Amino acid sequence: MRILIVANYYPNRGGISSVVSNHFAMLTAEGYYVKIFNTKKNPIVRILIMFSLIIKVKRFDIIHIHGCSGLGFYPIIIGIISSKIFSNKKAIVTYHGGAANDFLRKYSVLIIWFLKKANRITVMSNYLKEVFNKYNIETTILNNLVNIEIGSWVNKDFSMPKLISIRTLSKIYNIEDVIVAFHIIRSGHKYATLKIAGNGEQYVQLKRKYGSFDGIDFLGFIPNNCIPELIKSCNIFISVPSYDNQPISILEAFAGGCLVISSNVGGVPDMIEDGINGFLVDVNNPDQIAQKIEWIISNPDLAKKIVEKGKALVKNYLWPSIKPKLLEIYKN
Repeated sequence: MRILIVANYYPNRGGISSVVSNHFAMLTAEGYYVKIFNTKKNPIVRILIMFSLIIKVKRFDIIHIHGCSGLGFYPIIIGIISSKIFSNKKAIVTYHGGAANDFLRKYSVLIIWFLKKANRITVMSNYLKEVFNKYNIETTILNNLVNIEIGSWVNKDFSMPKLISIRTLSKIYNIEDVIVAFHIIRSGHKYATLKIAGNGEQYVQLKRKYGSFDGIDFLGFIPNNCIPELIKSCNIFISVPSYDNQPISILEAFAGGCLVISSNVGGVPDMIEDGINGFLVDVNNPDQIAQKIEWIISNPDLAKKIVEKGKALVKNYLWPSIKPKLLEIYKN
């Protein structure tokens, strides 16, 4: 079986790219012939690469396309055109991201036309499955694939809050809410720290406004392969976007022994049961974030039990769990 993966691909960065890298590595290790066709080019080249893709797909049996909303839908457009309009290849679409509901509402006719050309569509969460069901688009749930070590060595001290955020510094991720919550905590815990990893359109603005504050460290972009070590140095991971699906960063935080606090949006409740393996908060509610952190600080032994349940969940996203489902999708 020869598999061509089509995606906007940034080596060693980003959630989709991480999944693509892991699919490539694991399938190759199983003996399959796998190549990645990267659609992340400048605008002029992106138009022209479709002609190259039309030629390339003829040498493969399976075309596995990874895309999402907005400009991230482009790989799906050229992947479907190349594999289904100009060839008769099996096309699998994996749809990432939590913004599908708004995107489908705005452009449903175009999106549905392309998606229904695919042989199978996979999504990561019940949330996305329900979104697509509203438009009579059949999907199969396939969890994100991660390739990480689950930290059996982890034994963190939760009485000393060492917070970390690893999300893009853009409006939808509400990084400022994390900072405000940190300031609430810092007033009673002067040794608390907050590391903010990532860049984005708000990076300069937020660093200028908060970069001189005690305890806050803006790290900028961190490559995927450096994230596990960064997580080891912290104990509470905070991710509070306005919408989300199945973020790889939460799984990395689970595996690294961090207690996770996330906004209760999209597919995240499929991953986190509040108070059982992590904590859920409302969007744009720094006070709630601070309250959860205070609880963790005051209940370090209970916090460790929650962390262990988070680590146990990661097994559902490793290759032994994903492999039979992915190969069934390829073969049927």
